Amino acid sequence: EGDNSCITGGYGNTAKGKTATVTGGDKNVAEGASSSITGGSNNKAEELFSSITGGGDNTAKGKYSTVSGGKKNVAAGESSSISGGFLNNVSGKEATVLGGTRNQASGLLASVSGGFR
Repeated sequence: EGDNSCITGGYGNTAKGKTATVTGGDKNVAEGASSSITGGSNNKAEELFSSITGGGDNTAKGKYSTVSGGKKNVAAGESSSISGGFLNNVSGKEATVLGGTRNQASGLLASVSGGFR
């Protein structure tokens, strides 16, 4: 749908953003400009250069944010990242959660390496 966007495989995927790409998986949506989703299911890359590698029901909402895997994780801060886990949320700029369950990293450069809450 987006200018110069590309879908190379999978099922029910959408590439809405300009130069957005979805490589595989199912029901993934890359809507940010230059956003990308490699695989997984029901993932959404919403912002400029946001990316998701896999997993399910993950969202990359911040510019340059990334989610590598897991389920129901949200990377909302600019340049934020989540490596995996379940129900993790990163809202701080350049913050990261490496894994675990229900962890939050909300401050600038905040980091959580794992665990539960």
